[in-house]
Amino acid sequence: MINHLGATKFTGNSYPREPKQHQNVPVAAQNYGELLQTPFNQSLPSKNSSSEVTTPPILDGDYFVFIEDSHLKLLSIKTAAFYVRKHEICTKLGQGLISQPLLMPVSVSAEQDWQETIDQQQRLLTRLGIELQIRAKQLIIKKVPPYLRDTPLALVIPELLQWLRFETPAEEALSTWIAKQSLQGFTSAKIVWQGYMGLSEEIQQEVLKLAKALPWQSWIKEQPNE
Repeated sequence: MINHLGATKFTGNSYPREPKQHQNVPVAAQNYGELLQTPFNQSLPSKNSSSEVTTPPILDGDYFVFIEDSHLKLLSIKTAAFYVRKHEICTKLGQGLISQPLLMPVSVSAEQDWQETIDQQQRLLTRLGIELQIRAKQLIIKKVPPYLRDTPLALVIPELLQWLRFETPAEEALSTWIAKQSLQGFTSAKIVWQGYMGLSEEIQQEVLKLAKALPWQSWIKEQPNE
């Protein structure tokens, strides 16, 4: 179902969905029928600081619906959110991510070589906003950047240490990894779209290549004549 979102939330792979109506009509057919009947002039808005960016309609809670030239396209909200978050992290990583203390430090059993990894990668961990300590054979996770606060740290941080044990990743790879982890938290489709419109034209085009174009012209031809 197509919606205009204000502050609708999504988390991970699951997006909120409005109650299905007219259960005797197949969902895909119902969505398509509503799309055809909706006054729809929503195309990609230009970056104009003097006007507010309007969020496109949302299809089935998972996709932005928009027009690019004569093409009707669906763009996964999760895909757009990933690129927005990755760009944000990559921009901040050069100066270092903000470090936030955990209300309750997380502890996990430490592997034998973790202390050596922490010592060798201490400068990088500091740039990532991560503070770790090993005490009594326990890894104590004391501080993390806001992007990781809502993640399962007992799994995420050991995964990072295992990675850092063998290499020092490039900023691009680190930004990608943190962005994927951070999308387990909450955000709104409206904020995602605003963030998308703040990306450079080059990155926007990269994201748009992942949008699915719908063959609406052929669908129209298949409709029975009234």
